[in-house]
Amino acid sequence: MAQVFAKIHPKEFFQKFFEKGVRPDNRKLDTFRKPKILKGHINSAIGSSTVRLGNTSVVSGVQAEVVVPDLNKPKMGKIQVNVELTDLSSSKHSTERVNERSAAISEYIESTLINTGTINLEELCIQENEKVWMIYLDIYTLNCDGNILDACIISALAALQNTTLDPVIIVGENEESKEIQKEIILHNLPIPSSFGFFEDYILADPTADEEEIINSKLTIILGKNNKKSICDIYKTGSYPISRKTIAKCIELAKNRSKYVIKQLKN
Repeated sequence: MAQVFAKIHPKEFFQKFFEKGVRPDNRKLDTFRKPKILKGHINSAIGSSTVRLGNTSVVSGVQAEVVVPDLNKPKMGKIQVNVELTDLSSSKHSTERVNERSAAISEYIESTLINTGTINLEELCIQENEKVWMIYLDIYTLNCDGNILDACIISALAALQNTTLDPVIIVGENEESKEIQKEIILHNLPIPSSFGFFEDYILADPTADEEEIINSKLTIILGKNNKKSICDIYKTGSYPISRKTIAKCIELAKNRSKYVIKQLKN
């Protein structure tokens, strides 16, 4: 009976829970699902991870190849992020919409890794003007039960932590060979914490059903080097969010960030 009511009147169904300060999955409104992180289980990749947030599940794999750098960036390596929202390809979501969302998340994660100083592309240079590492980071959703952005970013960080690059041999002008060993060093750990907003309620880490009724969504990304370091605040939706509410979300994000960083270091 409850499932029927939830499908016919989803807003009223959730509001009955929210008024009591809880959610259908028994979490409090400000409680995040604890991520479960598994690294290094894909033999065909040089780095990999699987991350679960409740029923949301994401797998990431890293591959790399030596390429010629861009002419205007002779000492900079490259990274390319590709997100495939495979679990969203259903009648509920059009292919065009899924592709657009995949591209947007891919671009956002790639820019986050670079703009937050997580990856220094110059450290991927093997030989100036000649050889640099090109990193391919592929992320696939196995099951999407909400908050896919958080799961994808955490999975990307875990996979990069698990990545080992092969040594490369270069030959100098005097025909002497030299082995160059590079590694991917993460100088930052930008941890995302997303919130959904339904009327006056703040929902930490919303599920897929909750995302269907929320008016807006806010993602706060905090860096590891400074507990007060806000790397980015990303908002979608037209619902206005007050400064007081944002400040409250930042405090919740700080605690969540510390917990996720501990999990990534295990």
